[in-house]
Amino acid sequence: MRLYDILISQDIINSINNNLEYILELIPEIKSMIGFDHMHPHHHLDVWNHTLLALSISEPNFDIRLSLLLHDIGKPFSYQQDGNIRHFKGHPNKSAEISFD
Repeated sequence: MRLYDILISQDIINSINNNLEYILELIPEIKSMIGFDHMHPHHHLDVWNHTLLALSISEPNFDIRLSLLLHDIGKPFSYQQDGNIRHFKGHPNKSAEISFD
């Protein structure tokens, strides 16, 4: 299955979960998102599950879903720790850098 087919699936979460190994081969940086705790009061999910939630409520459009898949890829590499809270200033730029690298 191609990334295009995975991302336009009506059942996007199952499509991604069933093809996660393939996706991680294509985009290994996603591994860092899995289980990475936001540690922020405005987020109740880890970065990966936050991304899956966003994908699940998006329209099945490849460009939109690819953007959602990659938007937070930089969070594990750009956070600032403030006590028990993490901030992610600059994560969109870091995500873009990783995505276009």
